Amino acid sequence: MTSKTQGDIDTAAQILTMLGNEKRLHIMRHLLEDEFCVGDLSEAVELSQSALSQHLAKLRTNKLVETRRDRQLIYYRCDSPVVKAIMDVLENYYDMTEDQAHTQKVETLHTARNTKSDLDEAPRKRPGVRG
Repeated sequence: MTSKTQGDIDTAAQILTMLGNEKRLHIMRHLLEDEFCVGDLSEAVELSQSALSQHLAKLRTNKLVETRRDRQLIYYRCDSPVVKAIMDVLENYYDMTEDQAHTQKVETLHTARNTKSDLDEAPRKRPGVRG
């Protein structure tokens, strides 16, 4: 493992702080896929333009998003390989979590089905008849 400088650690902590906010995480997910102007992104992430602009300003200050001006509109995007890698790890984690939940559900269904099958095959006593 390579030695990290305090600056590297501070940068990593700052990136994680920025992505630690649920709204910004949602914003970044969209910006990794495509570029958006504030109006379109506002609809996509279901935030007011004012709230979205504040989040985008923080992300821009921390160099996590890039901008492009087209006449009066400013388009935002994220081309950061670091952010992409972090988001991929999170996506894989949630995919694994969903897979584990699905596996658990399937195992529970198999157990329930086997238990029912065992009960169906067990000899039954008829009421009033001694065995």
